[in-house]
Amino acid sequence: MKKIHHLLFALALFAGTFLGAAEKWLSPPDKRWMLKLEPALEKAKKEKKFVYVMQTGSDWCSYCLDLEEKVLAKKLFSELAKKHLVMVYLDFPSEKVPMPKEQREYNKALRKKLNFGPGYPEAKILDADGNVVFTANGYSPERVYISELYSGLKLPDPPQFPSVAKLIFKSADGSADKTGLVEFIAWGTSPDKVDRRFSAAEDIKIAPRQRIFFKLRYQLPKKFRANLVITGMDDSKILRAQGKKIDQSGTYIVSAVAADRNAMWWGMRVSAFPPDRNYTAATEIAECAIQVTAQELSPEENAARNRRVAEYKKLYRQSKFQIVSWGYNENAVNRPFDSQKTIRAKKGRQIYFKIRYQLPKKKASVIWVQSPKGYSFSLSGYEAQSGVITRSISCLSPGKRDHLQVTLRPRGLEEFKNIVQIPCNIIWE
Repeated sequence: MKKIHHLLFALALFAGTFLGAAEKWLSPPDKRWMLKLEPALEKAKKEKKFVYVMQTGSDWCSYCLDLEEKVLAKKLFSELAKKHLVMVYLDFPSEKVPMPKEQREYNKALRKKLNFGPGYPEAKILDADGNVVFTANGYSPERVYISELYSGLKLPDPPQFPSVAKLIFKSADGSADKTGLVEFIAWGTSPDKVDRRFSAAEDIKIAPRQRIFFKLRYQLPKKFRANLVITGMDDSKILRAQGKKIDQSGTYIVSAVAADRNAMWWGMRVSAFPPDRNYTAATEIAECAIQVTAQELSPEENAARNRRVAEYKKLYRQSKFQIVSWGYNENAVNRPFDSQKTIRAKKGRQIYFKIRYQLPKKKASVIWVQSPKGYSFSLSGYEAQSGVITRSISCLSPGKRDHLQVTLRPRGLEEFKNIVQIPCNIIWE
């Protein structure tokens, strides 16, 4: 009988230990984070700090991962947090992740209490009394995110973010590379008034098709000349500016025209073409925060755009797309495609698709191909009326996809999007 009692006691102890372990809350990424708001507010009062509450989806939200890895884990944010923030991790993983019921319910209640939106990631910054004083929506590059926090919380000594592109000219024989610098120091919307300080983290808002002027400071290698070209980071080249030949150093003003598309661009491409054929052209990225927005248009300009959009909607109904083959290597996209057969791929792995397309009435367009409901990407560029293109796709979010999403943007009207779906059967694992 004693043996039975001992056995039952041992089983009960084991079961209690198991249940206790099962109810343990999911841990945050590192020790800086707390999981509950109440102790965070108490700590904030004692240390005279703000409370930073981040809404994230740890196993499915690619932008959340980008924010954590490219911003929150870096030195600038770590220093800011150490001085000014108490951090709370509000995680909403998929149902596949075994999060304790109590933790899920707490997170949902806190999300409702702080009035979080549907977007991920999103951060609410509270004062020590629990009042929301600033909201940081989505992911943006480190310099922009940090600048917004300093500005929104009115913190002292914000870091400066100059916009500099380092130019490296490669010699043909590899014996002697040459280096130079180009810095964007000012900007404006008229050639006689380029006097606004340029910062890589400061939003510049311009209207579609508006001309913008930049004042550049440059330094080329000794006894070197080059031709500078400034373009945007998008396939539609939102900034078009054919530069002029420049000497070794100095300043000059270059103009560019924004394309007809609402979007945000985080960089400009600076290309330098040396006349000396012994050196190859240099292309570098100058960081920026340029926003093209229709809100800057006049009512007449907006009405004209709407008429053009209506015309394109009629035309683009004639678009046709068909996947003809696929593969795991860009140089071997030769497997016959059947929409009924399942393609299995590990999340994050690239799959290449060869797609035959037909566009209406010689309307060249930018063609993007994506996998919906997950992080994806594709090469893109202006395409002719018809032909065959190859696009690469990857996803960080596991699950089944029953179609690829094709987005068309016509030349000169990049804001308008026409969506076409191509049937497929892909399972990301």
